Amino acid sequence: MYRFKKDNSINFRKINFHIAKKLSNCIDDGTDNNSKLPECLIIDDTDLEKTGYHFELLGKIFSHVTHSYILGYKLLSLIYNDGKSIFGLDFSLHGEPSKKGDYGMTKAQKKNQHSKKDRKNTERVDEYKKSKPECAMEMLKRAFKHGFKAKYVLADSWFCSIELIRFVIKTLKINFLGMAKTNYLEITLLFYLPPQNNLPTFGNQRINNQYANTKAAAVTHGTTK
Repeated sequence: MYRFKKDNSINFRKINFHIAKKLSNCIDDGTDNNSKLPECLIIDDTDLEKTGYHFELLGKIFSHVTHSYILGYKLLSLIYNDGKSIFGLDFSLHGEPSKKGDYGMTKAQKKNQHSKKDRKNTERVDEYKKSKPECAMEMLKRAFKHGFKAKYVLADSWFCSIELIRFVIKTLKINFLGMAKTNYLEITLLFYLPPQNNLPTFGNQRINNQYANTKAAAVTHGTTK
């Protein structure tokens, strides 16, 4: 098992998708397939805090939980929810480069970090330096390729960007449900391909607008103050 996990020539993403698909099919066979609950792909990131300095590509990241810089990685995850079960489909690790581009680490700390020079597959290393929205779009494409098609993509305000919304609406041709922050309010936004029927309502409030060549339903969700 150790040699298997250490072998970076193995396509672990393909294995993970295969296992998730098998589990999803098993659950479908044993449950009511007439469920009207929509399938969703959920994008979210979280802090992966570390205490040692020798981990490969380790750096300092800003934690929105503690509102301070901590040692670790940003873990970006893609989750599939079919209304009955939740499966982890994909993930990537990210750093946050500082103004100097040193990820908040000194030269001595970087020198003492683990590094594999004979690496055959640099996919994870390349992802570390990519933006999270860019990797999120790649994850969504892979999920659709492996048969995990959904009606909605769910994300928080950090991922509510024009590029990602256009990708979901125009390329994947599904709906995007996300959050957007203003100075005083948090807005729940639903971007969908017209025409659509039986869209969810939020307290019987709906505002139609044109955004990125889509229609949008929006309602205030709460206050930031």
